[in-house]
Amino acid sequence: PGTPFSLVDAVGASSWNAGAEVAGSLLGSATNPLLEYWPVTSEAMPGPQAAEKYQLGDGGIVDVSGLLPLLQRGVPSVIWVAAAEFGLNVSFPWDESCSCGASCATEFDAVAAGLEGQVTDKFGYGPQLSQATDYHLMNQVFEKKEMRLVACE
Repeated sequence: PGTPFSLVDAVGASSWNAGAEVAGSLLGSATNPLLEYWPVTSEAMPGPQAAEKYQLGDGGIVDVSGLLPLLQRGVPSVIWVAAAEFGLNVSFPWDESCSCGASCATEFDAVAAGLEGQVTDKFGYGPQLSQATDYHLMNQVFEKKEMRLVACE
């Protein structure tokens, strides 16, 4: 790029929550920060690849946890503190749902349990959480059946 992407640019783009709402529109073209961005390459997607222009905005529409890039980098262990907007659902049948462990016949309902969306979307609950402008439905990296074991621990 002609000028480097600065910390001010990063903070400004990461705070621009409205960017997703107007991305791809005439208003988005006029208001969203625009940046040339080079794709991450790998053996499956070898480089070099040409830069593409992207409208930038708050990354919360994709992932607020920061877990996905750590997994992409192959980090072997992660300490993840997921601050929740709301508390767990205390009227959820926790004892019944957790007592059977991995042998439960019913699927664990993480949304009804009140588990934090930044965690449950990694286990395949993204479609139940996503709004029209969200992309959380693409964040599954763990098997859905493992959610019960994590929640009941």
